[in-house]
Amino acid sequence: MSIFKRANIFSMTPREVQQAVLKTGEEASYIAGNKTEAIQTITNGIMDTTKGAVTTHSGTRVGTSIFKGAKDYTRGDVLCTGLCAASGICETAAGIIVWIPIPGKICAVSTLKGLSYGCMRIRDLCAADPGNPLC
Repeated sequence: MSIFKRANIFSMTPREVQQAVLKTGEEASYIAGNKTEAIQTITNGIMDTTKGAVTTHSGTRVGTSIFKGAKDYTRGDVLCTGLCAASGICETAAGIIVWIPIPGKICAVSTLKGLSYGCMRIRDLCAADPGNPLC
């Protein structure tokens, strides 16, 4: 609309008005396109940061699983060692799947993380109370 501020619309020919409208629309579309591209860049950055955080967290959990699993193995506790191994496998899979563009990725990663937490929780409870019939 800036062109209409500079020109007297009533002194323009119909062709000049048409050209002014087209130019203004073109300028507006470039502005909208540039804003959309900037928002998309920011969104991609946030998504990559989130994926990195999930991968980092999974790596931490894998390290914890390995440490606790090795401790359980030296004690001869097969159940707790297996739970640690299952937790580590789930976390490794979640850390990899988060980067693969597949449908249902959020559900898959959430399920794997939930299984991992469940396995480690049962392991921690069994290690604290070895006389429990579940353990």
